Amino acid sequence: NGIANHSYANSDVEGLIQDINTMIHRLGIPQNMGEATASNPVECTTIIINPAYDNANDNGWNGNAAINGTSLNAEKFNTTFNYFQDLSGLPAGKYRVVLQGFYRAGLADNDYNTYVDDPTANNNAVLYATVGEKTTSSSLKRLASEAQTMESLTNGWVWASEANQLAVPNSMATAGDAFNTYNADNTARLYAGNTVEAVVGNDGKLTIGLRKDVQIDNDWTIWDNWQLFYLGKSDVLPGDANGDGQVTITDVTTAVGYMLEGSAVHFYFNNADMNGDGEVNITDVTLIVDLILRNN
Repeated sequence: NGIANHSYANSDVEGLIQDINTMIHRLGIPQNMGEATASNPVECTTIIINPAYDNANDNGWNGNAAINGTSLNAEKFNTTFNYFQDLSGLPAGKYRVVLQGFYRAGLADNDYNTYVDDPTANNNAVLYATVGEKTTSSSLKRLASEAQTMESLTNGWVWASEANQLAVPNSMATAGDAFNTYNADNTARLYAGNTVEAVVGNDGKLTIGLRKDVQIDNDWTIWDNWQLFYLGKSDVLPGDANGDGQVTITDVTTAVGYMLEGSAVHFYFNNADMNGDGEVNITDVTLIVDLILRNN
């Protein structure tokens, strides 16, 4: 009855918004989530608020991208950024985040030349997923990587390599056209399939986003069509150092025992390695304690 009698303080607002978002995310959970396996994932994109910008805005997201009202895609131009959405209320288990989009390192010809020279360099825009202190990420596809063969340019496209008659989109509208175009093998739409995976723990929290920490003059990141898939329960339960299916003070004791002795009975290394650095140390113990406190 707090809303009816206006008893909420300003300091309560952030928590109330988080509670509302958690309810929205939970309402989007498909009924068949329990049937998911690694070989037969269940799509649960309905958990994401505004995954395809269908209302020509980016409500639900943090980071303020520009949205094209016709092509319904999002962009960041010539700037560093962190663009994300916090998901909560998720069932524990493994998730796959998929996004359609590309990064242009400078103008189109520079992007093409640097990509041909070294496809692993200048991949500054990354798709990421964060659970607790652990982030997994992968580079967004480069614009040059799926340049299209054209005999002559069509409106809104520019040459990536005129000598090779390879063209790329140069506007949000033509990027939208590209996103709706299939590749030469007719197996996938252009610039689709950017993917990252993460394991969500018992707190049900997952942050998904795009990030670019380095700027090149005139660089451009554009994306659309966020998707989320559930791959079922994971063998890895962050914090469950003793493998009993829950995270308690006993896991702290188990992790400390491993640190001191170099071994422990029923020790699950991947569960205890909270930050994914390949070691189990005091940082991981602290993160396990933090997780217990959050869950309680």
